[in-house]
Parts: sequence; structure tokens; C-alpha cells
Amino acid sequence: QVYGTLGGMLTRQPFTIGGSGSTYIYGYVDAAYKPGMSAEECRSFTTNAIALAMNRDGSSGGVIYLVTITAA
Repeated sequence: QVYGTLGGMLTRQPFTIGGSGSTYIYGYVDAAYKPGMSAEECRSFTTNAIALAMNRDGSSGGVIYLVTITAA
């Protein structure tokens, strides 16, 4: 779970997206995200979301660091 700010309100969510490219991938995220995904499924989901955003948004791009957090 993560906490995201939506219009100034803090809400607990299973995921959140942001940045200039995020407006292009809300449909993908809503369709592809499934609760309980494995670490590999999450990595694939995230990689696809980033690629889709970068392909549509002229301000997205550059270096991407994708990490897996395994402990709190």
C-alpha cells in the first residue's frame, strides 16, 4: 500500500501513479493491475506502464531506475 495525494487529500491506495506521462496510462493501469500480483508480475506491469507513458509523453524519458523493495 502507498499513500497518495489526490487534490490535496491523503488517501491509502494499493498503487499510485504520477508525473506528466501518468495521464496517458490510467486506462492501462486500471485494466492491468490485479491485487496479489507476484514480484515478477509487478515488475512487468511497471515496466509496461513506464514504456507506455514514455511513448506517449514528450516530456517523459531519460534514465529510469526500477528497483524491487523486499523489506520495510
